[in-house]
Amino acid sequence: MITRDKIKRILQEWKEFDIPQGYARDFDNRFLDGKEILSIIGARRTGKTYLCYQMARWAKQKVPVGNVIYINLEDERLSPVRGDELSLLWDICREMLDVDMTQRVYLFVDEIQNAANWSKWARRITDQHPNIKLIITGSSSKLLSREIATELRGRTLSVNVFPLSFKEFLSARGIAVDVERILYSRERPLVKKAFNEYLDTGGFPAVIDSPNRKELLKEYYSVMFYRDLAERHKVKNLRLLEDYLTLLLAENNARHNLDQIKQIDQAERVGGIDLNARNLKIQSIGKKVDMAYSYQLGSLGNVAGFTPVIMSIRPLADVAALLGIK
Repeated sequence: MITRDKIKRILQEWKEFDIPQGYARDFDNRFLDGKEILSIIGARRTGKTYLCYQMARWAKQKVPVGNVIYINLEDERLSPVRGDELSLLWDICREMLDVDMTQRVYLFVDEIQNAANWSKWARRITDQHPNIKLIITGSSSKLLSREIATELRGRTLSVNVFPLSFKEFLSARGIAVDVERILYSRERPLVKKAFNEYLDTGGFPAVIDSPNRKELLKEYYSVMFYRDLAERHKVKNLRLLEDYLTLLLAENNARHNLDQIKQIDQAERVGGIDLNARNLKIQSIGKKVDMAYSYQLGSLGNVAGFTPVIMSIRPLADVAALLGIK
């Protein structure tokens, strides 16, 4: 099937599409005013597509239905994306849809980074047709906000989409809260229960009602780690990155800096045994008594009859020899 026919089929489906009702997001619709291209950026599974659906429902109340157009370039029917899809898109929209060019046209292009030369097309289409409000989305794993600003040369406003805020989470749970009166509200126990749930599972929209929350979150972490971080930035030392991310998750309320990465890297390079006061144990073995004692290093000097012995322990240089591997 040629590209033109593929796009026609997808646009016909959009024409008949019943926009699903997702979780309401706190989005300022004033972003849809003005001539700037609106860029919706965010991590995987944060709800970028459903935010577009929310904006599209709002737009359909303001302009004729034919003036609200949506296409997802991650649709497998467009694969492989050849690069001419965007050039054909607007012409086919004018053919198939009842577009009233005297009014504002809201054109949503999801996952636009999949198309070659997308930024040149975006600049051209908005220059030639001032009534078009172009809304594009892209995964932050492939398209950073600073890269969009560079590509579009100051013609864009960027909106970062995060997982649901706690306020949005309460709305998803059907809990209406007056923030100023929450301390005295009868809803307070429900809010506390919801807050504990929010702390435990976070605000990814698909996770909220999933029966397999933990497994789904682990899958998100794995995909973001290997594809969004390691692949995008061509990380070679995956072990070091894994250890640093583990540190961040284990001590998420502490400040971190680049020196910690250096310390982790040095720990990866040095072998041997680490002896310190927490690990030091003294064992007294006799014919009838087998007892173990733990001492703080500083108090050993006060132990009668104790003679310290200093051992020189060097890093292991030949692991293969130790394991008997030739």
